[in-house]
Amino acid sequence: MTDYIFLFSACVCIAMQFTFNKFYEKKAVEKVWHLLFFPVITAVFSAVLFFALNKFGVSFGAFSVALAALNGLISILSLLCGIAVVKRGSVLVYTVFMMLGGMFLPYLYGMIFLGEPVKATRIIGILIMIFSLWLSVVPEWKQKKASKDKLFYLLCIAVFLLNGSVSVISKAHQIHPSALPTGDFLVWNYFFQLLFALICFALYFICLKDGAKEFVPEKRYIKNALLLALGYSVFCGLGYFLQLVAAKNLDASLLYPVVTGGTIFFTTVSARLFFKEKITAIMIVNMAFILVAMIVFII
Repeated sequence: MTDYIFLFSACVCIAMQFTFNKFYEKKAVEKVWHLLFFPVITAVFSAVLFFALNKFGVSFGAFSVALAALNGLISILSLLCGIAVVKRGSVLVYTVFMMLGGMFLPYLYGMIFLGEPVKATRIIGILIMIFSLWLSVVPEWKQKKASKDKLFYLLCIAVFLLNGSVSVISKAHQIHPSALPTGDFLVWNYFFQLLFALICFALYFICLKDGAKEFVPEKRYIKNALLLALGYSVFCGLGYFLQLVAAKNLDASLLYPVVTGGTIFFTTVSARLFFKEKITAIMIVNMAFILVAMIVFII
């Protein structure tokens, strides 16, 4: 029961993470470098936060550090693909690909490589979840807002694979006998995210003509960015930590589909509470399907 409490708490935290991300886009983003700077400051906050929670120490283990480096690189690549995607097409379609990757790849990983039982209820649950996600993009297709750009879909597929890979790596780390404790892994993970985010940020200005002139941080931007990045980092780090703790005991074929469904549900509620977004009939049907799918997974 404790693992399920951790799991649903993680869903709430991830929904709040998305909320702070949206606040940042609405209140702080005016230039491209603002988007690239956000992962830098969130990685700084997250690394410092978990370093402090880890009593200002970190252990070294080749296996965990290697996976943390790989995880950090994939996370930054996923972020960059996400930035490119939302400039070319529908954010909703991109989100569906991202969620499906985070749900489907670890589901297959658990069944194929970890020998997790193939239960009819879980197959039914994942089919319901896929149908729900597909249903969410129907209005987009009807209104012909979905991008027809081939590069857009290639980027969506990349996000599908990258986001799913993060979940697979997380599960693989948690069940490995030589893995470092979760706190140490998170410190290394955010250290590498910071390293790769800084590299991408620096490359942008190196490749941009007169990049130094564009980088003029305004007081208003700095204040908003730091406050929102702090909120994002707290909820992102806590959500990921709770997922990792639950991953030690729960099957991957159950854990990540439930995280996907719970995150969509709580993100929809959050959007209504904080951004006054209208909850349409299709959203209500989607949430009903998601709740049914989550119940099917757990029973």
